[in-house]
Amino acid sequence: MKKVIFKYYIGIALAIIAAVLLEIVIMNTNPSINQNQMSNDKKNVYSTSNISTDGYTVDGNKFTPTTEDPKLIIDISDYKLDISSISVNFEKTSNLLASVQVFYGRSNNFTETNSEILYAPTYSNIYMSNLPTDKYNYLRLDINSEFTLESVEVSPNKLEVLSGLPQFKSARVICLFLMFILINCLLIYFKHVEKILDFFKRVALAISSGYLKILVFFFCSIAACGIMCLIIKPALKVLDKGNKPQYYIFACLIGLLISAIIVFREYIGSKPERFFALIFLSAGTLLCVYAPFNSCWDDQIHYSNALSMSFVGDGMYTKADLQIMSNKYPFTFSEQENDTAFERLQENYAQGSINTQARGTIFDQYRKIGYTGCAVGLFIGRSLGLSFKWIFIFGRLGNMIAYCIVVYFAIRKLKSGKMILTVIALLPTQVFLASSYTYDAWVTSFLMLGFAYFFSEVQEPYKKISALDWIIIVGSFLIGVGSKAVYFVVMGILLLMPKTKFKTEKMCKWFRFSVCAGALLPLATFALPFILVGPGIGDTRGGTDVNSLEQVKYILANPFEYAKTFFRFIKGYLSFEQSSGFMNFLAYLGMSDHHLVLLALLTGVALTDKNEYDQLTSNVLFKSITSFFCFIAVLLVVTALYISFTAVGSDSVAGCQPRYLLPLVFPFIFVIGFPKIKNNVNKAIYNTVAFVVSGFVLFNGIWDVCIKMYF
Repeated sequence: MKKVIFKYYIGIALAIIAAVLLEIVIMNTNPSINQNQMSNDKKNVYSTSNISTDGYTVDGNKFTPTTEDPKLIIDISDYKLDISSISVNFEKTSNLLASVQVFYGRSNNFTETNSEILYAPTYSNIYMSNLPTDKYNYLRLDINSEFTLESVEVSPNKLEVLSGLPQFKSARVICLFLMFILINCLLIYFKHVEKILDFFKRVALAISSGYLKILVFFFCSIAACGIMCLIIKPALKVLDKGNKPQYYIFACLIGLLISAIIVFREYIGSKPERFFALIFLSAGTLLCVYAPFNSCWDDQIHYSNALSMSFVGDGMYTKADLQIMSNKYPFTFSEQENDTAFERLQENYAQGSINTQARGTIFDQYRKIGYTGCAVGLFIGRSLGLSFKWIFIFGRLGNMIAYCIVVYFAIRKLKSGKMILTVIALLPTQVFLASSYTYDAWVTSFLMLGFAYFFSEVQEPYKKISALDWIIIVGSFLIGVGSKAVYFVVMGILLLMPKTKFKTEKMCKWFRFSVCAGALLPLATFALPFILVGPGIGDTRGGTDVNSLEQVKYILANPFEYAKTFFRFIKGYLSFEQSSGFMNFLAYLGMSDHHLVLLALLTGVALTDKNEYDQLTSNVLFKSITSFFCFIAVLLVVTALYISFTAVGSDSVAGCQPRYLLPLVFPFIFVIGFPKIKNNVNKAIYNTVAFVVSGFVLFNGIWDVCIKMYF
């Protein structure tokens, strides 16, 4: 008992030290704070009596766009003021994340010359100070997002920029301390301190006992890398490509993987998760480093959310960050253009922050949980004092590593179907998403982890479930669906946990209660706002006819018409032809080849990667229930896009991309096979074939749509 208490005291001391040290790191690595301030002679020129709008619905000070090009014009001719700077101030209720174009002129015939495009992060104001001093009669704001306007202030003087260093924040230290205390207590309670120490001991023992094999791998890797570079050099001449470094890095990684398969081939059958990690990290690193900025769907929005989360406090934005968010960075494979853009971004980053962002509500933070990997990567990049380019890349790397770790443990936990999960996790689209600023990979990986633990527990019905496994199963789903709450419904599959897994009937009821209560949290994040404030106007990127409120009314008034629309849409959405969209589609980089090869591989492992444990998870009940909840999840996804992104009364669904199926692919494929099929193929040979085919398609795709495009 004394020993355990001593461990807790040590844990508290370490938590205090870690929290203080981390706060010091945050203070010294965050950008300097540049705060814009209007001069004292500023004047608010906004009132509801001097405005006119085109393309907005107005409710008090709240403006909601109804077209793709809305305009808010402010008549300030009565003020007769000299204007040199402008401040547009939004109420804290404005969840704004949009570019704002500010026009100014003597008449209301505005030109692009007399305007500036600025970027307004969530809960933030915008400032403009580079307009020529003059008596302007009109201002115009073009904001393609819902907002609530508080004031528009003008001044005859330029903005004053106040610079300062980040301050020591005791509140942040307390939060960090409590977080470290929680981690320490969980490690001690579940006796993971000893397990962590044992892990390092095993690693040291493996290195000391297997040093000869490590040396063989080292020299084989050097030889293989050299051979691959010799092969690629004449190939580049045939392809009329220059000697770009990324070509040779690509070749060296292929050589490294070939060496690993040859030297450590005996582990392929027993430890496939290690080879998954090696292949995934190699491919993911190529995409993290060489995929152009803004090459993924809504990259600028995801980057903004990850950046705000990375500061462990109020977000801080430099001019370089705002350029990325407003999509002003060129999408190009020209190294010369990239170098020029990097230099400009670095100059803007060095000037320090020019805008801040409040943290938002606890629901906002929960919805952003999917950006944790990116945020940690950005934080580490700043802490190391890297350039803006490499800080951005570190954000991608953080997301990639988080995905790799979660999937690694999911594969390791499974008692059957390890290659099913591996092949799905190595789909080119999946790897691309995990190597970008997006929460999709986070959602998919944690659902994979939760299902892997759940299926493993079901496959041993008389082995009592531990408290840790219970927490991991429910916790994985809560963490996973935080950023994409629409998938909460698949938690219903967890109710199939056998009663024999629990010591008492009361514990079984508590487990089911935790599942139901856990599902209510993500449900509340989108259901409560819908109930309290309504569905809103919708996403105007879907077109001028999008109106969420009217769409909901249409569905309620015409349920059978919507049912026909839904079933007509999913007939194509769930077809084999559309499966390339979640297998081989790398967003703006394009579609990679060999979709049919991947489809055949996935079908093959689904049918053959089975053993005696599958009798309990591939029976008729499991297939039926899992298929039902996956179908309901698809229904919710499609309906959500129909309401928020599709024109009212449309007979199709806009914006519903095949990648939204990825979180559902693993549970569906895992149970759909036939457990009576006996797989007597040697595991090492079976796994090697799956790895080689999957790896070939993955790296061939990265080469075709990314690496070879550089010039």
